[in-house]
Amino acid sequence: MKKLLSVEPFQDYWIDCINNNLLSVLLSHNSPITKKALLSSGNFYLKDFKAGYSQKKQFEETGKHLGLDFHSKLDILPWFVKESLPLTKKDIHKTIYEYLMKDYYLFVPVDRFYFPECFDFEKKHSEHRVFVYGMDVQNEKYYILDDYRQQLYLEKYEISFADFERSILSKSHEYDSITCVKYREGSSEEFDQDEVNLLVSNLKTFLSENKVEPRESYNYHYGISCIERFANEYLIGYFTNLKDTELFQHHLYKIMEHHKKNILLIDYLHKKKVLTDSDFTELTEIYSQLKNQWEVLKNSASILFQRMLSSVNNLDRFSNKIKKVQDKFITLADLERKTTLRFIEVLTR
Repeated sequence: MKKLLSVEPFQDYWIDCINNNLLSVLLSHNSPITKKALLSSGNFYLKDFKAGYSQKKQFEETGKHLGLDFHSKLDILPWFVKESLPLTKKDIHKTIYEYLMKDYYLFVPVDRFYFPECFDFEKKHSEHRVFVYGMDVQNEKYYILDDYRQQLYLEKYEISFADFERSILSKSHEYDSITCVKYREGSSEEFDQDEVNLLVSNLKTFLSENKVEPRESYNYHYGISCIERFANEYLIGYFTNLKDTELFQHHLYKIMEHHKKNILLIDYLHKKKVLTDSDFTELTEIYSQLKNQWEVLKNSASILFQRMLSSVNNLDRFSNKIKKVQDKFITLADLERKTTLRFIEVLTR
C-alpha cells in the first residue's frame, strides 16, 4: 500500500522549517496564501543571558542559540487542522500510516545523524522535525520534505523504514510530540486585509527597538539595535568560543533570505500597481545591495573564523580584522534602518 499527499517544495525564500513545509502544502493546492506570505514581518534578535552566566558557560550549555539571529513571523496554521501525538517509537509505522490515510502530514522529531545522504549523516547529531508526506508500506520507505542536502532549501527525499526508525528521538529536551496537520479544504480565500497598511505596520515593527521577551535565565532582545549590541558586546566572545562557522553562516543566511523575500515583495507590489516603475527600480536596487552586503560580511567573517580556529594560541594578531567586522555590522545596522524608512516613505506618501 502506498500513500502520497500533495506537496510542492516551496523554494522562493526561507522562513523556517515549519512554515516552509506548510507553504509547500499550500503551494500544491494553488493557495493565494503563498503570495500573502510575502507580507510577513520579522525581527533581528539576540539572546542575552542574565547575571551569573559567563560567555564561556553560555557557549558550553546552549551554544546553538547564541549570536545574532533573525526571526520571521508568519502564522499559517489557521489554514490547517492540527493534532499532537506522544513522541514514541512504539507502533510508529502504523501510527504514521493511519494519519496519512486521514490526509494528515506529520512533523516527526528525528536526529539527522542517521539520515543517509544528509549533510549531518554520521557527522553531527541534529535534532529536527522532519516533514512526512507519504509512505510505501510494501517497499518500506517514507517520503519526506527536508533541507537534508542543502540548508534552508527543501527537497523531496526517500528514507527506509529502518533508517527512519533509527533516527526517531525517543527522548528530547527540545521536542516531546509528533505534530499532525491537515489542509483545510476551502481555506484558500484571500486575506481580508489592507496589504499596504499591514506592510507599513510590519515595517514599523521591524524598526522598533528594545522589545524584550523575558525567560527564566535569559532575555530575548528584538530590534535592529541587536546588530550593534552583538558587534560591540558579543562578537569577540563569539569569535573566540565558536567551534565552527556553520551556525554563524546559518544565521546570516536567514537575514539574506529575508531580504530575498523583500525583493520578491517589491515585485509583487509593483505587479499590483502599488509601486510605480521608478519606485520598483529604486527599492529593488537598495534591497539587492543590502542583501549583497550581508553576503559579503558572511563570507569575509567566515574566512576570518576559519583562520582563527587554526591559530587559537595567537588570536591577538586578528584584532584589527575583528574590528573591521564589528564596523561592518554597525554599518549594516544603519543601512537596515535607512532602507526600511525609505520603504515606509514610498508606501505612505
